[in-house]
Amino acid sequence: MKKNIGDFVLIKESKKPGLIISKVEDRLLISIHEYKGDYIFVDYNNTEYIDIEPEEKLSILANFGHWFYDQHKELYHEILIENINNNLN
Repeated sequence: MKKNIGDFVLIKESKKPGLIISKVEDRLLISIHEYKGDYIFVDYNNTEYIDIEPEEKLSILANFGHWFYDQHKELYHEILIENINNNLN
């Protein structure tokens, strides 16, 4: 499965799913829980896509540093909208 910006993936460096922030050639820049949302570069092949519920996505982001929202408003808003839509259905 193709991994895109905004997807959550599992990596061995983190206990919780991380959020893909950007792609640089064959590497992914991922925000992880252990760094309070700060980044780690991981080879594309060393990640596993994970399908998680919108509430869990929002919970993960809520544990990132306060700076994360300012830096990644668009991704944060997408997840908020996904939660709203999920609760309306």
